[in-house]
Amino acid sequence: MKDKFIEQQAQKLTDGLINRRKFMTSVLATGLTVPAALSLATKAEAAAPKKGGTFRYGVGHGSTTDTLDSGTSENHFTLVNTYNISNHLTHIDSDGKLKGDL
Repeated sequence: MKDKFIEQQAQKLTDGLINRRKFMTSVLATGLTVPAALSLATKAEAAAPKKGGTFRYGVGHGSTTDTLDSGTSENHFTLVNTYNISNHLTHIDSDGKLKGDL
């Protein structure tokens, strides 16, 4: 009975129907310890996708001569950055034909 209630509360937290405070209050009322309740809350929140945020990525290479000038691209770092802010005028499609990107 208690396990089912805790699972239901975790699902509500995942679905965004209750906040973390309400989850902790209800789960602690069942006699669960604080560390165990925090562990359950963290797992439930990690499973729930959240809109927004910051996407960070790491790229090797990079040097003091890097610029945003695609004509002077020296390494993979500048190539990745250039593709993040611009595109090509053309590309080759799956049939091997030249197509415009813009």
